[in-house]
Amino acid sequence: MVLTVYLVIYHSQARRRTPAHWSIMVTEGEREQEGFIYHVVGSKFTGYQIQIKEHYNLAATNRRHTVVLLGCMDEAWLDSLEAAAHSIALPKKSPNLLDPFAGEGCQTWAGNFVQHLVDLGAIDQSAIGLLGTSPTE
Repeated sequence: MVLTVYLVIYHSQARRRTPAHWSIMVTEGEREQEGFIYHVVGSKFTGYQIQIKEHYNLAATNRRHTVVLLGCMDEAWLDSLEAAAHSIALPKKSPNLLDPFAGEGCQTWAGNFVQHLVDLGAIDQSAIGLLGTSPTE
């Protein structure tokens, strides 16, 4: 079976400009709307923690979002993804708390996670280019 890897971008509902939340979704086979979500949660005020959700149903969310297909990987990688996600450094508190775009956040972590999967040979290098053209707000 093939695993499909997506970038899920949750757009802010705020009236002022704020960064979108990025997460990586991995689905199995025919389940395009249900799978594992890998992301970091927290804030630039407190720092971040990794969160992994199994059986996440994207169709059930009310949040405005965009989905970008990043590529496919062999199902043999499924058992290694959690360890790979935990090996990525977590974003720290922002040096400039008043600027929502300063410092690192979930977008940086998601990009580093995908780069790590590319480095491991789990997913094609083209995924990095797709991240670079994806919405950040």
